[in-house]
Amino acid sequence: MSYRKESVPFPEARDIAVLNTDLTEIEPVERRVDTLMRVDTDEGDFLFALESQGRKDDARRGSWAYYLAYLYARYGIEPVLIVLTQSRATARWAATPIRIGLPQYSRQH
Repeated sequence: MSYRKESVPFPEARDIAVLNTDLTEIEPVERRVDTLMRVDTDEGDFLFALESQGRKDDARRGSWAYYLAYLYARYGIEPVLIVLTQSRATARWAATPIRIGLPQYSRQH
């Protein structure tokens, strides 16, 4: 087996803190998508999470990332987020990729 070493560029650290590894929610947090559908096709199964959005709300983007990660972990099926809005500006905002991790390694689908 061969091993290929890759260097990952990362900014110089000013401080490092070790955090609690328990990711359990202490208090229940209600998280609901507006509509959730499972679609079975000949090419695979998908989950469609539909969200209605009236205006830009940056807190929603974090919720959407949580929804998608949770749905994939729970069902093991690729989730697809569909944001419904009547505003072109809100549609453009919602279509912006949610970036998690190092920018140079982000992937868009």
